[in-house]
Amino acid sequence: MPTRVAKAPRLRYNGTTMSRWGDKYLSPGFLGTRFRCTCGQEHEIPVRRVVISDDATEALAGLAGELGLGKRVAMVADENTYHAAAVKAQAHLEANGFTVAGTLLQPHTGRYVKADEKTAAELMARLDTEASWLLAVGSGTINDLTKLSAARRNLPYVALATATSMNGYGSPLVSLAVDGIKMMVDARAPVAVVGDLGVLSSAPPEMTRAGVGDMLARSLANTDWKIASAIAGDHYCPLSIEILEGLEGVLLGNSEGISRSDPEALEVLFRALMLSSFSLLIAGTSAPGSGAEHLVSHLWDTLALTRGEDARLHGIQVGIGTVLSSRLYRRLETIDPDGLDAGALAARYRERGQLEPELRRFFGPVADRVLEEFSKKCPPREEKREQLETIVRRWPEFMEEARSAVQAPEVLVDILQRVGAPSSPEDIGIPDELLRETIIHAREIRGRYTAFDLAEDVGVLEDFAATVAGR
Repeated sequence: MPTRVAKAPRLRYNGTTMSRWGDKYLSPGFLGTRFRCTCGQEHEIPVRRVVISDDATEALAGLAGELGLGKRVAMVADENTYHAAAVKAQAHLEANGFTVAGTLLQPHTGRYVKADEKTAAELMARLDTEASWLLAVGSGTINDLTKLSAARRNLPYVALATATSMNGYGSPLVSLAVDGIKMMVDARAPVAVVGDLGVLSSAPPEMTRAGVGDMLARSLANTDWKIASAIAGDHYCPLSIEILEGLEGVLLGNSEGISRSDPEALEVLFRALMLSSFSLLIAGTSAPGSGAEHLVSHLWDTLALTRGEDARLHGIQVGIGTVLSSRLYRRLETIDPDGLDAGALAARYRERGQLEPELRRFFGPVADRVLEEFSKKCPPREEKREQLETIVRRWPEFMEEARSAVQAPEVLVDILQRVGAPSSPEDIGIPDELLRETIIHAREIRGRYTAFDLAEDVGVLEDFAATVAGR
């Protein structure tokens, strides 16, 4: 099977080049607009400005004035991001006549602040009640907590990014730990996002690698989403896919610079992360950037939470999950469509009650919450048969989509290794038995239909899990 990699219109550019990858979606002609899409829905882009430059922090005061945010700001940071960027941001704003009320979050357990209900409630209680806008100084966790507070307080917020580690900067979605499980919660997108390349290039290299891992999910998540729209009736928007056209070529062409934390290459990565966040915003769901590969990370996060441990960086786990998902699609592509029979698949279909004992054994204290989510895609057998008939009828079409869209595992591994990121479960110490159970149980943690569900529906999931785990 040929190795596939998308081609990019431009792989490299420098500060003097006017035509930059992603400019169309990072300019005022797109930002802050509302428009009717070919998908039939009306989309709104609440992010009005994106500033990416060497000293972008110095743009904060002018940005706040331009957007009419007011002179009193509640700034949110943790210990690391305070020293990395918040000190400079506060000094700049105060020198320009702003009153800055800072909230420094500390971890309740482990080494890092977590985006959970307890910390969210604490932040709400500590925020300056007179502030007219919020400033998140951080990456995933700090932005998730701040955008949730912004929604609850009905205030605008600005994101000052401290790492190219995740694709949620421009999205309204929050990854929040609820009863021990990471859930997606709709909150509020920022009115502006600021990427200071001096700050981003000083971030720990592992966080940059996590950003690459998060971005590589695109081709897998897009394919999951498109197939799910045919099987489960999920809404599908082509624009969410078009925004990131050429992504893998861009990452491959800039991988050397990304591995060195070169500011020019990190600008490319940050642009990709912003475009990805806009794809989620347009879709109104995380589906364009989150498929089966993300369920791998969510499952490992859940296990860490139940043990009271710090989870690994989300994007690091997603990168590994992306390789696994690509391998799964390669396995699905080998299935002979003539051997698929809807009646036989319906007969082997296991309803929720049949799966529940094993699910409870694996998930333990969080099983009730998992069951609540998993039940969303566990219809009665007769209803499921309709989905299975769709799968059998459209199998050649689904696999052609996978062959044309999904990046090959070799390409994904190559990009991850070029930037110094782990590319296999063993690289991060996942034992074979946990890997096998991860592939079997990851689909249960979300109500979204993905490649794991497709593999289960056609009867190859457990065999694939055993093969990958070396059994």
